[in-house]
Amino acid sequence: PSALSDDALAQLLNVVERVPGAEVTVEANPEDLSVERVEAWCSAGMTRLSVGLQSLDDAVLAHLGRGHSAQLARTVLGAVRRALPQLAISVDLIFGDDLEDDSSWLRTLEGVVALEVDHVSAYGLTIEPGSRWRGRQVDDAVLARRYELADRVLGEAGFRWYEVSNWAKPGAACRHNRAYWRRLPYVGLGPSAHSYEAGRRSWNVASWPRWRARVRAGLVPTEGLEVLTPEQQSLEALYLALRSSDGIVPESVPAHLAEFFEDTDSQRVRLTLRGRLLADAIALELGRDRRDAVARGA
Repeated sequence: PSALSDDALAQLLNVVERVPGAEVTVEANPEDLSVERVEAWCSAGMTRLSVGLQSLDDAVLAHLGRGHSAQLARTVLGAVRRALPQLAISVDLIFGDDLEDDSSWLRTLEGVVALEVDHVSAYGLTIEPGSRWRGRQVDDAVLARRYELADRVLGEAGFRWYEVSNWAKPGAACRHNRAYWRRLPYVGLGPSAHSYEAGRRSWNVASWPRWRARVRAGLVPTEGLEVLTPEQQSLEALYLALRSSDGIVPESVPAHLAEFFEDTDSQRVRLTLRGRLLADAIALELGRDRRDAVARGA
């Protein structure tokens, strides 16, 4: 969105009528930011700024192909925070790059804390087929160590995890993130955007020219539709709840997995730090148990 002019972004934000108190997030890269631009976006209705920071190590940023330096990011985010102290600011980080070590990652985390942001999303580097990094391997032990470091540093700074990859200050959790993990309805309005409601998931055509041609012709740009069975919906609800601090009911956890869970304040259990590192494997195990129970008619 930050590639648009400020006027164009304001027009886009005003396409949809908003209820009072709506959360309105604009994603941006640091090199597109200035205090003046962010103030203009706030005037147009933005309530949360989400910044693709990724790292505060220049070597890592260059290796990831990012267009900003660590100093530029610190300068502009510091200026935005001073000018707009009430604005919710989120940053995205990536850990696990070849040029990153534990000390570099620690400096990034401490730098983010010093910027007084409200929300941090931290994702382990994954290598997608067809990317320029194909053939590279990411060490799971390294990713686990970096995740543990993030949880410790952010926790000591007053952040709390509410989804496996997301930490927030009290009251600053991203509401649209929570909506996805709680399977609330959402609508996607652009190329490749997804929508969900009542067990029906759809997605738009990914190609910008094809999407534009269909919209201009008055056609719905949906490319695919998936209707989940009741069993699929139940399993999906389990997987998503497992990844969040909301947790799941204790009855869903077999005895041999109990060590990976801890009690919450609402008669549910959630993953421990060790459990979060093994979340995918635990989800598969719980899913098998749920399917076996369905097959037995339980």
